[in-house]
Amino acid sequence: MNLQTKADFTVLMHKFLDPLKPYYSAGCARLHLGETGVTYDQNAIELEAFSRPLWALVPFWVGGGSDPEFEKIYRKGLAAGADPENPEYWGTTGEYDQCYVEMAAIAYGILTAPEKLWTPLSDTEKQNLAAWLNQINAHTIPDCNWQFFRILVNLALKSVGLPYSPELLEDGLAKIDSYYSGDGWSTDGASVQKDYYIPWAIQYYGLLYSRFAAATDAGGKAVIEWNKAIRSYVARKGTDTAMLPQSIYLNRYYERGESGLAEHITLLTDRSLYRPGQTVYVKGISYEQAADTAHVLAGKNYLVRLLDVNRKELVQKSVDTNEFGSFTTEFVLPAVCLNGNFMVEVKDKAAVPVRVEDYKRPTFEIVFNPVEQAYCLGDTVSITGNVKAYNGMAVQDVPAVYTVTRRNHWRYWGQPSAPLVSDTVQYHNRREASL
Repeated sequence: MNLQTKADFTVLMHKFLDPLKPYYSAGCARLHLGETGVTYDQNAIELEAFSRPLWALVPFWVGGGSDPEFEKIYRKGLAAGADPENPEYWGTTGEYDQCYVEMAAIAYGILTAPEKLWTPLSDTEKQNLAAWLNQINAHTIPDCNWQFFRILVNLALKSVGLPYSPELLEDGLAKIDSYYSGDGWSTDGASVQKDYYIPWAIQYYGLLYSRFAAATDAGGKAVIEWNKAIRSYVARKGTDTAMLPQSIYLNRYYERGESGLAEHITLLTDRSLYRPGQTVYVKGISYEQAADTAHVLAGKNYLVRLLDVNRKELVQKSVDTNEFGSFTTEFVLPAVCLNGNFMVEVKDKAAVPVRVEDYKRPTFEIVFNPVEQAYCLGDTVSITGNVKAYNGMAVQDVPAVYTVTRRNHWRYWGQPSAPLVSDTVQYHNRREASL
């Protein structure tokens, strides 16, 4: 089975889950799949079978998938299972109860796909489900990855504006942090045990927490509770992503929990591509940042330098920030120079690259058609494209030279990018060419 695309995994999910549909109970809150050797009771067994498919269905729904039958099953099942008057009620929980494990999947669904699992419920059904989930705050749970079950449940209750326990939420986060043993490793609780629960539970739930914990205040600021398992982050609302993944570099200063002021400069140029001899206009903003506050730095003096392709200093200028913490300056590029990536920098503070090229205005455009599938090493890749002039007319009977390059995204840990093949392809009257 080829598992390269979202469509591949969707097909696999349906192969696993579609055969379950006839086996849900009448109220859809339980799923009996036969006899088992587990030690917990039948209530938890059937709840487990009900909840675990959510780990696949919820991402499927969030990714735009639709299965009305499953949506109906889980809306009906959540209402029945949390209703104390319903014969399929999941029951009152106790100490170290297996039901707490299954609460995590339900909480994940409420947090990620509320329009499927929460919004359609009536007010009474919502209150019942919240009350059943809140039982995790009234009992003892193991000192291990189970702490994340309570964390997720409290985040879910908080997200829908219902009572939760901020104290137990904080306590759980502190325990999770205490499991961290350095260099990206954690133990599964207050022990030396390291097994598959580390990636599946500790690290995966840590990512979920970082996704759900942030919320902006009236000033638009979001504060995320620190989790040592987090190594990168993005800012996203729905399908709108504000940035590429940003890495978090952990050093001992932060690991010790210290905080202090750090000086930063953001450098901007009027564009990113210039011809030799043109003027580069530069703006900088200087600011000082603490843990969750920042203010601009007025009256600061900096030396701004222009470096060529070989990082040789061409010129430097002294600038002073104004009352808004900003400064402007400009550099005239050499009329004759080696083309490539130049650099504007404030030494040890900030730098921004600019590209210098003897470019000419293009008279034609080459467009590759979208690649519709993923490929593995050894596969034959087929790519099509077309070329046309900017007046919309096809460019015919011309050769096009191409190069295929293998790019290593972790270039500092492996081999650099390398060209694999170069050749020429001919564009004919039909405008489109393939390689």
